[in-house]
Amino acid sequence: MRLVLTILLLVLSQYSYSSDILKTRELYSNASLSENNCKKFGESLYKNSTKSPIIKGYKGCYLMIKCKFTTNPIQKISYFKKGKSKIEKAIKEAPYSLEIRLLRYSIQKKIPKLLLYFNEIEEDYNFIINNISTVKDHKTKEFIIQSLKALNK
Repeated sequence: MRLVLTILLLVLSQYSYSSDILKTRELYSNASLSENNCKKFGESLYKNSTKSPIIKGYKGCYLMIKCKFTTNPIQKISYFKKGKSKIEKAIKEAPYSLEIRLLRYSIQKKIPKLLLYFNEIEEDYNFIINNISTVKDHKTKEFIIQSLKALNK
């Protein structure tokens, strides 16, 4: 009986994580379109108690996107630095995660060059392209492919 309960809990927690990451990806894809979307993305992330590197990477992206909707230059710099730090920490924790590399790539591709956060664009892109075939989860693979297409239009 204990074994059945344990297996059931593992399956349910995996389903919950899977649905959470799908929602996070969708919110991320729309976050830069409006301040309201950005706010929803942030609220969803900070409700999530998962401490995974992927969620940390998304939190970093949220802070970077938040810069777009902030008028105070000091706050912009603060959000930028915190966001960059979170993304880089997530990559240190999971250096072979294509999704986290995609997040950094997308941020570096979109922000102004004068912020001097663009050194890994080519490295991340090549890493993603060279390793996309290793991604087992179909939805993750599709998200990465679609995101790359949108970024490189």
